[in-house]
Amino acid sequence: MKKIFKFAWKTVAVLLVLGIVVAHGWRLGGFLFCAAPESMRISHVEIKDDVLIVWGAVDLLPTSFISDRFQGYTVKQKGSTVTVGIKKRATIRTYDPGVSLEIPIKAPVEKVVLSGANSEMVVYPSQESEIQ
Repeated sequence: MKKIFKFAWKTVAVLLVLGIVVAHGWRLGGFLFCAAPESMRISHVEIKDDVLIVWGAVDLLPTSFISDRFQGYTVKQKGSTVTVGIKKRATIRTYDPGVSLEIPIKAPVEKVVLSGANSEMVVYPSQESEIQ
């Protein structure tokens, strides 16, 4: 009985650690596991005092029952350039009002770059009214 109890606790511990790694381990890869910037619809970028505000949504997958949802973001500021990587995950299609990120910044920002595994896209400053 004691061996079974010990085995059960070890199994639960391993599953818990595995779940945490799957849910948050993507952050360890920097921008490697972030979504491609082309798959994001950023509608507005605003800088207020020491906060960078990004509004947008993730594109829907072409299948009828699956959509992408926002999972988290990673950010790196170097000088006056802020690089943002957004992670999304596939879920059952539901209403998605979009994403509003409020990212604390340390210094004045002149450029905001959306970065994914193999590509980057400048989203601020933009000459367009809506960034695609």
